[in-house]
Amino acid sequence: MNKILVAYATMTGNTSTVAETIQQHLITKLPEAQVKLLDMADLNPVDLLDYDLVILGSSTWDDGDVNQVAREFLERLNSGETDLAQPKFAIFGLGDSFYPEFCKAADVLKINISEHKGQVVGELLRLDGFPDDEVMKTACEWADTLL
Repeated sequence: MNKILVAYATMTGNTSTVAETIQQHLITKLPEAQVKLLDMADLNPVDLLDYDLVILGSSTWDDGDVNQVAREFLERLNSGETDLAQPKFAIFGLGDSFYPEFCKAADVLKINISEHKGQVVGELLRLDGFPDDEVMKTACEWADTLL
């Protein structure tokens, strides 16, 4: 894996904090790789094809609502015919397990990536609550499984 993208959709900054932690962890683990961090608001779906691994993260609002940034990215993705068969994808989500639709944004991302022939590797990571030390540790352990 030479080129990795960690892209996040955040409204309050929690998802970007987790994404940055994952990026820094991967830089430490793979010093020879290029690991880029990008806000999903600035992500063109065609640009995904430039990477070997794309890690997408999004928060879920209330009971299963995909946040606005992720929703706009998915609109851009679904407005074209981008074939995502080339890179591999991994997906994480932040949410509150109080809600029945816990981390549904991660499921929605997976469905949309799969509809464009994208291969999702590993399990979806579902993070509960705010990015405290335990959440960050879990995110780094999950990133290790992707390697």
